[in-house]
Amino acid sequence: MPSTDYLSQAITAAGVLTDNWFPSSAPRSWVPGDYWRTPVICTLLADLMMQTDKVNYTDTLNTAKKAGECCFTMCSYYDDLTWWGRFYMHGYDYFNSQSNPAVANQYLADAKSVCDELNKAWNKWNTPQYCNGGVWWMRPWDDPQPPYDPTTTFKASNSTFGFMETALALYLDGGDQAYLKMGQEALNWIDDWKFVNDKGLVWGALIPGDCTLDPNNVPVLSLQGEALAPLWMLYKATNNTEYLDAADKVADGTIANMVWEGTQIMQDRDDAKWADQSDDWKRNNSGDTPFKGLFATYLGEYTKNLVAVRPEQAAKYAAFLRANADAVWANYPGRMFSMDWHTLDQDYQPIPNADYVNASLQYSGVCALAAAALVS
Repeated sequence: MPSTDYLSQAITAAGVLTDNWFPSSAPRSWVPGDYWRTPVICTLLADLMMQTDKVNYTDTLNTAKKAGECCFTMCSYYDDLTWWGRFYMHGYDYFNSQSNPAVANQYLADAKSVCDELNKAWNKWNTPQYCNGGVWWMRPWDDPQPPYDPTTTFKASNSTFGFMETALALYLDGGDQAYLKMGQEALNWIDDWKFVNDKGLVWGALIPGDCTLDPNNVPVLSLQGEALAPLWMLYKATNNTEYLDAADKVADGTIANMVWEGTQIMQDRDDAKWADQSDDWKRNNSGDTPFKGLFATYLGEYTKNLVAVRPEQAAKYAAFLRANADAVWANYPGRMFSMDWHTLDQDYQPIPNADYVNASLQYSGVCALAAAALVS
């Protein structure tokens, strides 16, 4: 058993996040202008409260819950909406664990509303022209027509995985077969269009019309993580180990291909160049800042679940998560985290006037520590 107290480290780093960039009032000012980072960060806070009673972020969660309700039917991006579905289910689980069914059921109702909106999006554009299913990345206000812009008009693996995860979480909670059917159909669609390649890497976009994968919408760490939860949920629902095989393929592919050379430390596409860019560039190119945290979170949960059924695989993933947590903690002694986890940054300072960016960077580091705590 590792001697490092990862949970204490996660609590310390989460305190930096919530004291500096994401206080309980943040969701009211961030939403709806930025509609995806709030539920992502709040999911972490809910999970951290599930791990320990030494933190209490219930005011933040409840503020976020109400803020997110503004835009279920009018948000511009379906992938943003999926993060609210995930957050509401995690909030539901937390308040259920606290014997607070009245509040828990409010979160559950919101999760069902999100899932219903995503299901409508699936059904509305479920035609051969639009690749027989899947969920758009960006919400079309009218039926898209060719020529399709591959930067905005595509069926997205991240949106589809988010729909799948929310639907399956609802199925596992209440047993409604309609949600299980949604989840199974979503995975069949992902498989049919070969979003996951032979290396276990998950591609991002299917362009309508000829329905080809976009070679420019490349695998990233967040996509790798998003595949793991619904695959585990389908295994839990069916006891079919092929779902575990598929999840292990994705996890192993990530560990083999998305790390700094010669290390176990995660590397996403902007990590190597991040430190040399201007603050303005970082503000304008911050979309990947939560990605390592998302993968760590998903792999941590999957690893915890996997211990009882595939202990050797679980041990490998746990070691990987600890290596990343150790790197974050060692390379940022000021406990404010940046993009490159594998290089010592003794005197790192946050980016001026960039709360979204600093919060996302800190979020990822906290996720690494919390995931290591979960599996240690």
